Amino acid sequence: MDLIAMYPNDYEVDNSDINNHPTYSTSLRKFFHAIKNYLQQFKHKTTAEDLNCVSGLTTECKFAAYEEVRLKHLVEHITKSLLFFENCTLCNAERNLATSRFVPSVVSITDKTRQLIIVLQTDVEKEFLKRPTNLTDAGPGVAVSNGDVRVHDAEMAMFLGSDWRCRCHRDRRDSCQNEAERTNSALGDAIADGGTIEWEYYEQFHDLTDEQVQNLSLKEYTEHEEARMKKNAWKVAVNVKIRLDDAPVLKEFVKAHLTKPEDKQYFFNKDNLKQYLNAQSEEKTSVPGHGYMETGKEFYDMHYQTGELSS
Repeated sequence: MDLIAMYPNDYEVDNSDINNHPTYSTSLRKFFHAIKNYLQQFKHKTTAEDLNCVSGLTTECKFAAYEEVRLKHLVEHITKSLLFFENCTLCNAERNLATSRFVPSVVSITDKTRQLIIVLQTDVEKEFLKRPTNLTDAGPGVAVSNGDVRVHDAEMAMFLGSDWRCRCHRDRRDSCQNEAERTNSALGDAIADGGTIEWEYYEQFHDLTDEQVQNLSLKEYTEHEEARMKKNAWKVAVNVKIRLDDAPVLKEFVKAHLTKPEDKQYFFNKDNLKQYLNAQSEEKTSVPGHGYMETGKEFYDMHYQTGELSS
């Protein structure tokens, strides 16, 4: 969903040939999509069944804690979108439109969510492509048998108003027909360019004084090592991204992106969804967010046909 806000032209219907149809800059549409995507997610995930499970605004209530995470997730991304708006280049007419009609509503997100989505859909947003096709490799993280994949694809169908979606999960053994594997091969060639990839950017006891090292417990040392390895991994990922973006020819067709940390991603409730999908029927109502998750699952069961390698 974040890619929609980054590359709106790839997901919108082209209305440039329609007479008198308003045309807005890419920067303005990026802002609107970023705002709407998270507001729409918040609206869909707010169900009476989930809210009725909140027994009190205390740390002991897991349902209240879940709602707090949802609110913080929304506020964080709305704040980032407003910062992007302040720094993007817009003509006076577009900035006046956004400042007068949208930004005030965004600031009061608690009671303006539904109203703002309607305004965005009516005034600025182009229609999304109604029949997208996603071609994937055969990895388990994107397989149609993956519960996360099924529920999240159903969410996107609801959010984007899709009337038909196809997800083709290509077999690795059929590489000549596998667009994803051919892309992966090109990426591999770009990374393996003969140069070395440094790993140890942060050495052992990074950021610790001699005194702190002397006083480290085994637990503290283990935690520090895990954090150091994580920092090294992210640094390597940044360099791999740069290497792909600088690759001859490939950079003209492929843009590399770093995966966000799980708590910053659009679909942020991975642990709750996994708990819900693995729970027995009688235990599902004890999972925070179960009301919305059941809606997504029912939507998938009602509208999707799942094959061995496609849905």
